[in-house]
Amino acid sequence: ASSERVGSSKVNDISPIDLVALRLTKSPHHHCTKKKMKRARTVVAILLLRYNVLTRVRASFVTIPTSASSKVNPIISAPFSNPVTTTTSFFSSNYNGADDDSTTSNCPFSKSFPKYRIDLSSKSKEEKALLERKKSILPTSLSTMLKIPSSVFSDFQKGMDQNKFQRQYPNELTEWRDNQDGIYAFASLWKSAHTLLSFSGESETSVVLAYPDCRTSVLQRWIDIFQWMQQQQQSNENIPTVEATVLENGHTIRLSRKKEYYDNDDAADDDPPVFSTESQENTNIDPAVIEKRMQAWVKRVLVEMRICPFTKSVSKSGQGLADLGVPVGKIAYHASAASPQQICHLMADTWMAIANMIEAGPSGKEGISSILMAAPKFDEDFDLWSGPIFAMLEAGVVAAGAEGAVGVVCFHPKYATPDGTSFPGFGHMHSVPRLQQWLTENAPSQDLSTEEVAAGGAWQRRTPHATINVLRADQLEAAEGRRQSGIMYSENICRLVGNPDGLGSEKLAEHLQKERNIN
Repeated sequence: ASSERVGSSKVNDISPIDLVALRLTKSPHHHCTKKKMKRARTVVAILLLRYNVLTRVRASFVTIPTSASSKVNPIISAPFSNPVTTTTSFFSSNYNGADDDSTTSNCPFSKSFPKYRIDLSSKSKEEKALLERKKSILPTSLSTMLKIPSSVFSDFQKGMDQNKFQRQYPNELTEWRDNQDGIYAFASLWKSAHTLLSFSGESETSVVLAYPDCRTSVLQRWIDIFQWMQQQQQSNENIPTVEATVLENGHTIRLSRKKEYYDNDDAADDDPPVFSTESQENTNIDPAVIEKRMQAWVKRVLVEMRICPFTKSVSKSGQGLADLGVPVGKIAYHASAASPQQICHLMADTWMAIANMIEAGPSGKEGISSILMAAPKFDEDFDLWSGPIFAMLEAGVVAAGAEGAVGVVCFHPKYATPDGTSFPGFGHMHSVPRLQQWLTENAPSQDLSTEEVAAGGAWQRRTPHATINVLRADQLEAAEGRRQSGIMYSENICRLVGNPDGLGSEKLAEHLQKERNIN
């Protein structure tokens, strides 16, 4: 309205934004001053902007379940939208990680990524279970009267709970795991599941695990991911299954390994499959050799070619971010002996490494800045690695409530840049169209083809072995704020495949193969 008071206009003529603004002022429309209205409009505009941004971001990677009876909260669903009812097992030998039409071109350096969805349970019932668990054995007033620290009663209550837990399951193997939540709970759960799956023999085995300090939602969401993994391997009858259930108190979980079955009489006559223990599996790889190969790649690509401006040596990373509060820490090299039939083993190795990194802290003599977890047995299957494996990792970060602690990044000897036709999930290289746009803006003299640009993106992620790079979230945030992404990626592409000074794909392939052959 042109007058001092908004009330000179009829209510029917007021826009929806003004109506919301009027509600914020808590004033009748004919008593609302222009100054009040202006402030309220500003607040509404900011709220609408934030809503639109969040809606677009979520819409790019979250699909709301179509079933009205679904209990999944779409806001906390992991960023993958392929239904878990897919009939293709990602453990199958003929799995190619995508539908037949997922690859839109014959470019060896780019691909369309299929989408995967792992639905995670909501937290709706967690608070009630938490309150029941924390009921004190003695009144608070008694604690105050006796002048005894509340921690004493807390420890006493925990001891009582532990004794009750052990008496409740007298005929089952039990473990009491206090002081574990989030990342630590995930690490020990994957480790226990891997141990059960590694057990050789046909007998049924179970273990009951108590997590008195863990949120119920963390346990349930781990089960969501674990069950999704097992649903994908249903076609492989020779892989045993483990049932996971959260028990009635909300902080106890039972893992039960089921007896193995065979499809035909011939299979029944054979010896039952033996799933090797972790120590036996490790005889197939030499962690020291794997570390040498990865260090050679870090030195050549990240340090000497300056592909990562915050890595200046093969042993430490995080340089150049001290003024932003990010200390320099060591790079932790790990090697997993897991195979594509042992996804549980890979998850156990990865989450144990993450837990060790969090425990070590970011600085000091033992401080860890980042993790490079190499898994050589996945080198020939980029579709499995970039699809289901990273779907489980990303869902795990969300499920463990670790978004503010860590982020995961995908590397592989056959890495392909997203072609821009689908969202690959987090942890991947920017799409080819985005890289082309940046190159046009920052290096207009470079006349590179689409395939060359895709190669420039892919070679930044091609490592000697399939690798999970785990970074601290604060380091990622600081790096994003410090670097100019468009300029950095344009310079990287020019160094790798640019004209006339880039090395080119042929030479880069030779260097990578040389690193893969290090013994």
